Amino acid sequence: MASISCRKNGGFVVKFYDNRVSRTLYLGRIRKRVGEEICRHVERLVEAKHAGVSMAPETASWVGTVDDRLRSKLERLGLIAERDTARVMRLDTFLKDYVSLKKGDVKKITIRNLDQTSKKLMEFFGGSRQLSSITVEDMRRFREWLANTKGFKPNTVKTHCRKAKQFFADAVDRALIDQTPCRQLRGLQDSRNRDRERLMSIEDTAKVLEACPTLEWKAIFSLARFGGLRPSEILDLEWRHIDWDQNIVTVPGAKGRLGSGSRIRKMPLFPEMLTALTTLRDTRPIRSGRIVLGYSPGDNLAVQMMRIIEDAGVDWERAFQNLRSTRSTELANMGIGIEKFCRWLGHSPKIALEHYIQVDARKDAEAASSLKTMP
Repeated sequence: MASISCRKNGGFVVKFYDNRVSRTLYLGRIRKRVGEEICRHVERLVEAKHAGVSMAPETASWVGTVDDRLRSKLERLGLIAERDTARVMRLDTFLKDYVSLKKGDVKKITIRNLDQTSKKLMEFFGGSRQLSSITVEDMRRFREWLANTKGFKPNTVKTHCRKAKQFFADAVDRALIDQTPCRQLRGLQDSRNRDRERLMSIEDTAKVLEACPTLEWKAIFSLARFGGLRPSEILDLEWRHIDWDQNIVTVPGAKGRLGSGSRIRKMPLFPEMLTALTTLRDTRPIRSGRIVLGYSPGDNLAVQMMRIIEDAGVDWERAFQNLRSTRSTELANMGIGIEKFCRWLGHSPKIALEHYIQVDARKDAEAASSLKTMP
């Protein structure tokens, strides 16, 4: 907590604790209202520093408007980065610091994705490049380099550019740069690639289940195919999350989040999932802790999933994404309201329509044959 008080000479001071050490910011003779505003921002700066997170956007904007005298005082107290230091900060130093600060807040797969973009930025610009020297034109060339030199597909290019925007937005928030060089990067939402879409039929599903090498993999596949769970959600799922009496599964954590920032959702324990899970449960002497023991949270399940599906002789792309897409499409075709099954699967109706629900040609044919416009 920061507090403001008036000295005998009429000048205001803000007092706060930084690592249990009492600190004082001398403001001089100013209006009390202005002093209270400064006190509020100081408190936020201290909280952000202790939490290892970026300052709030409102406070970052305020820091950018303070005069040199007050800024120098904030720098000396260690509440903001020194302006000169910020201007010569190396790109690799900033990126490593950003990813390091995120490690306690997000899942391993998110850290892995941030690392991948970080490496691409350093490969293109060089790790010794000054952060403040990167321009709008540089970022346009970075985008072209990803597409033309590295040969990445359009959605991969967009993903790296979105992550880059995330990095530089944080640099602005921390007053390390005045404005983001990514401000002209537009059209970064993934476009739907229908050539890679697949729907898994019940017949093919049976083939894949037969090809699963272990009971644990049968459970993994069933959770993905009939529950639409993401790989990270499957690896985080514990036996305590299953209510066998009520046929409910509590899925812990939302994509990319950990701790108090995570969200949970509840979904039905679908019969197809129940069979695989009870079979696996009956083989376990201890029925507590994580359901999947052969892998650790953050491990990549997609490679092995694709091997199993290929061994089953099924033509497939995007291992888990198309399994979620298949389940979304099935639930929609069953007549279940989109709001309801989107809550089960953990995405919004907008995302479902843009990325998951596919057009099932067989359903179209059935619908066409049933339509009657003439008596």
